[in-house]
Amino acid sequence: MPDCPFHLAHHILEDTGHGDLFLDTGDATLPTYEVSQEDLQAIRDALARIPDPIYSLHRDAIESPDQVWPLKRKSDHRKKYLSYEGPVSNNRGQLYSVLKGRLKFTFPLKPLPEKLWFGVHAASDGQ
Repeated sequence: MPDCPFHLAHHILEDTGHGDLFLDTGDATLPTYEVSQEDLQAIRDALARIPDPIYSLHRDAIESPDQVWPLKRKSDHRKKYLSYEGPVSNNRGQLYSVLKGRLKFTFPLKPLPEKLWFGVHAASDGQ
């Protein structure tokens, strides 16, 4: 199963927020997906419960004991966002790191679809 480096960040705006998932697929820019604020909190809750989690991306919602959350494609971002935390230019909020690591894919990396599912499961699940 292919994998790539990723960074999941909490993007906090003045009165709202969401998660941004930055993927390093080896291109000049980072394919980026958005996760809702509610789902970002659910991911954080899952991380607190699951020892040694494995992270994966899926093209479809999967029926399994794994926990998965929908992601929506947005414009690509500069490479610096793979490790960046701090203010976003032009007063567009703040980025706080939630999670970094390697993300397993259940499909070829290119082309990436408009919608994906982010999965978190325990390493002992045989994944």
